[in-house]
Amino acid sequence: NAEYYIVRSNMEREDKRTMLAIMDAEKAIELAPENPEYRILLAELLIESGNKKDAKKALDAAIAMGYNNENIMYLYNKCK
Repeated sequence: NAEYYIVRSNMEREDKRTMLAIMDAEKAIELAPENPEYRILLAELLIESGNKKDAKKALDAAIAMGYNNENIMYLYNKCK
């Protein structure tokens, strides 16, 4: 269940275990590829880990899926 991995990813993020959180977010995307919000979470985690190139790719994918949120520009700015 993708939701399980998202919950676990958020818990790992709170515990500052970013790499484990990234792995769980990626698993959630694998299980529910149609959910753009999972890609936003992945992008946030990748930004936290310093992987801005892949974070931008995740943001681009979310937008291509129709994600529309005013806060996305804030995340794009963090990818610079």
